[in-house]
Amino acid sequence: MRAAATEVWGSEGLRGRAVGIEGVGKVGAHLAQLLLCEGASVVVADPDPQAIQRVRETCGDEVPSVPRVIDADVDIYAPCALGASLTRSSVTALRARIVCGAANNQLATADIDLRLHHLGVTWVPDYVANAGGLIQVGGELRGHTGSQVHQRVRGVGDTTREILLQCAARRISTGMAAAEIVHSRLREAPAERLP
Repeated sequence: MRAAATEVWGSEGLRGRAVGIEGVGKVGAHLAQLLLCEGASVVVADPDPQAIQRVRETCGDEVPSVPRVIDADVDIYAPCALGASLTRSSVTALRARIVCGAANNQLATADIDLRLHHLGVTWVPDYVANAGGLIQVGGELRGHTGSQVHQRVRGVGDTTREILLQCAARRISTGMAAAEIVHSRLREAPAERLP
């Protein structure tokens, strides 16, 4: 998210930006804390009043809640709950310039990627935004130290920048750019086996 914000708005990145988090379970609630530390403002939505209450207890009462954030007046939409929140109709109501969140399968259909691109919305593909979790699990399986895992997780920002640069240079959607990078890396990578 930080890499996308820097590409879209420059060096200030997330500072001063409004982020709408859809779903404040374990991941969404932690994201709210991180964003506040970055200087962003946060608005949240969750059908569970207890989840909203936990976020307020952790982050303070300055975190407002709304029925839904996909069409809220925010700079970044962070889907962190159920997938398929980005539909043909919902993206037309989207006011955010960036979509980056932890939910899996955010696009209801594959063509939404191109639709977001044409609307000028920067979408960080969910499997890129979620890569940190897999890196963590892979590091545990391979016996990597916490600092090794943390270094690899920080590389997700570099990958995001690479995707966005390719997207801009070739005028293709972020989903297309990410898929091309994945295919290229898979062709070049040696086969690895887990223990």
